[in-house]
This record gives sequence, structure tokens and C-alpha cells, in this order.
Amino acid sequence: MGLLFAAWCILLHAHKVAVLDDAAYAAGVPDGGVRSASAVAARLLFWAGLPGSAWLAHRGNADTASSSEPPPPRDADMMVAIEPLTRSRQPFGALPRNASVGLAYAALAKAYTAPFRAFGGIPRALFMDVLERGEGVGYCATCFLVQVKTNTIYVYDPRGVRNRMSPFHALRMREVLLWTKLALRRGRIGDTEFVVSVTDTVASTRCAHPYRLATPEATPRPIFTIVHCNVSDNIPFPMFAGDLLRRAFPAEFWTDRGGRVSRWDAKMAAHATSAADVPWVAKQPRAVFRGVVRVSAAAANASAFHATCGTLGRPALAARSAGRPHLFDVEIEGVCGHTTHTARRLTAHQQSAYRYGVYVEGNGFWADRLVLQLFGASATFYQLTPCGLFFEPLLRPYEHVIPVDYHFRDLERQVVWARHHDAAARRVAVQGRAFASEYLSTAGIRSYAEAILLEYTKLLHDRNITIVPGAKKY
Repeated sequence: MGLLFAAWCILLHAHKVAVLDDAAYAAGVPDGGVRSASAVAARLLFWAGLPGSAWLAHRGNADTASSSEPPPPRDADMMVAIEPLTRSRQPFGALPRNASVGLAYAALAKAYTAPFRAFGGIPRALFMDVLERGEGVGYCATCFLVQVKTNTIYVYDPRGVRNRMSPFHALRMREVLLWTKLALRRGRIGDTEFVVSVTDTVASTRCAHPYRLATPEATPRPIFTIVHCNVSDNIPFPMFAGDLLRRAFPAEFWTDRGGRVSRWDAKMAAHATSAADVPWVAKQPRAVFRGVVRVSAAAANASAFHATCGTLGRPALAARSAGRPHLFDVEIEGVCGHTTHTARRLTAHQQSAYRYGVYVEGNGFWADRLVLQLFGASATFYQLTPCGLFFEPLLRPYEHVIPVDYHFRDLERQVVWARHHDAAARRVAVQGRAFASEYLSTAGIRSYAEAILLEYTKLLHDRNITIVPGAKKY
């Protein structure tokens, strides 16, 4: 068993919570969008090498502008430069390159469920054990059970996620149920049941790790979570949109307790239109970032993070970009160690006046601001981290984003490359926005929800669903 466990961890090595007011800060909103820091953990991205070998492959041949600067590292170079845990979580194989959204998400769903296919399917105990645990090691404080029987959805909520927790927990629950309802419309899924955790990270891990995450266990756990991480088999499910709208656009959505997702497409289209108001030629050829200091999940605890300020997370970005105003406009706000950082606010429209935006982890290896950045009109410099939202393996380097090392060691070189390859950088911005408009539209997200529920349900050992006592109809 020990050898099998070690072998599985080797396969896992390599796969991506921005929380609080991260989206609000990214959108230039004052601190009215802050929520209290609760759970954070998980995510040193897995996207190096994901969609086949294309992920970190150099695509600069599309733009051959001469430059004295070295081009972005090629595949082999990047794989040496990046820590093992920032590589692909498992052998995803060649995900469809020019396939429809539905086919691409179908392939991704098969990849996410592959560990359970290899396990021989999903017995009920794999997920119910997590829900039924008492407080202590492995306790899932924000877990609930979703059951579907004869196309009717039931919710068993023993923790009181709906009524007794933070608003964003309830929003995520509501969103999970909405996407489930939409996924059922074509009648392909049938009866099913699954456990969801609506915290900011994975509910369980499978391999030994140094992160501020759940204690590893040998058994794979098919818990639906907001992100997927390189040391976990948990299955990512869409539940970010409602809370993202609430924090990024509080004037419109802060008090709206329903209907957020129904307005998603219109709001993202408006955000994209506003960002495109500034023509590319008028944008500053610098990389911009504004955000609040968050304790990286790469640190064992807050004390360790503050003792090593400037080496992890947003303080690391600030340190790497310091003294280079011709390349960066990076400011962070908050305390790290003995230093108090202050930042001048920039609205979303003001940030769109820069050709490049930097995507940086929040508290736990990921940030939902990535969605806003993809819908924007600037090229995204994409920090490679261990956890990420469900769609991220489909992003392609130098096509939708420009990858940078987790510690930002190559960030300056990548920005210089973008300045010397302006047409290529502009294409990244355009293609990133095109990706978002397709894959992150309501129709696109619904397509993923259907695909992942379909693949998951195929693996259930028992599909004769019995509604548990206390479950309520949705």
C-alpha cells in the first residue's frame, strides 16, 4: 500500500483562494467588499504542461520581432525551472485544441475523474465518510450533500451552510444548486449524489505536502470543491460567479441575494467593453497589479509567512518588481512582517490602461480575479500555482496567458519579452478574452457542470439514491 501511495503521489505532483476582497480590489472597489478571512489553503498551480505538452511550449514563432532579450523559456527549460509541485497534477493527455467548448470540457471532466476510474469507481463511503466525520482531523466544516432523484434536487445541510455561515458560503451553495439544475436539463445525468465543500480550498489531500492544507490520507475523496489542487483528488465545480460579482461590483450586487448568475453574461460583457475602451496603442507597456497582502498557503502558518516576507505571494511580486517603474506599476496594501504597505487605488478602467496585468495568488494559491482579467483587454501574466478553478487546464501559454514562475523569478524577463513582441502580447490579450467569452459564459459553465456530473455519476457504485432523512427539496 505504501508503494502504491508513493507512486500515486508522484503522478499527482504537478497540477492550481483568492478570497476576501480580492476581486473587489482587482476591480478598483474600495474596502466595502471585504469579507473576513476564514479558510485559505491550496494552490501552487498545475498548469505547466497541462493541455498536452502545449502548456509551457514557446509560441513566439508567431511574432518574430527582433530583440536582444532572450525569448520565453521553452518547454524543457521551464520544467527544470519550476518546482515539481507546480507541474501537471496528472497525465491529462492531449486535451482538444480546436474542439468545441462541450468537447473540451468533456475531455477535462474525464481527466478530473480519472483517479476514481483507476480506483475502480466511487463507493458511497468515499464521500459520505467526509460528510459524517466529527470535528477534528479531516472535519469538513462547510460540507453538504446534494442528491438528485427523478430529476428533483434535494439538499442535506447538517452544518447549516445555507443559514448559519458567511454570505459567501450560502452564495456558493446556491450557485452549486443552480448549475446542477441547469446541468440536468438535457436528461443525460439521471439520479446521482455528491458532497460539496464551499470553503476556499480542497477538503482533502492525497499526498504529503508542506502546505496549509488538509492532512493527507491514502483514500481518494471525490468531494466537489471550488478549486483543484496538485495534492488532491477533489473535483472542481463552478461556484465562484455569484460571490465574484458581489465583491467586484458591490454597488450592483452586494445586497442582491438572488439572480446574480442570471446577470453574469451581461455583466462580463459590460466589463469587457469597458476594458476595451482604451486602445492597445494607448496602453502603457507596463504590468499592473493592485491587491491586499494575503498569507500564502505555501507558508505553514501566518508566522512563517511574516518571517519570510518578500519570498511568497503578493509581497514576493512587490519585491521582484521594486525599482523597475519602466516595467511595473505594482502596489500592495497591508502588513507583511514589520512592513506596512500602502497602495494607490486604481479602478478597473484605470487598470485597463496597461497592456499587461499580473495574476497573483491570494490566501491559498489561487484568486478569482483571474476571471475578470481574462474578460479584460490586457495580456495576463499568469503565476503558476498549485491550485486553480475548473477551467484553467484549458488555458494555453502564449495563447491565452503568459506564464510566470511561482516565485516570479522570470517575471521581468517575460515582461521584457512582451514589450519586444508587442503583436504576440496583444494576441494573448485578444485570445484570452475570446476564451473567457466562450468557456466562461453561462452556456460554457453549464456545459462543464453537465460534463463533470455525467462522468462522476457514471462511476458511482450505487445509483439507487435514497433521500436521507432531513434533506430538503431545492
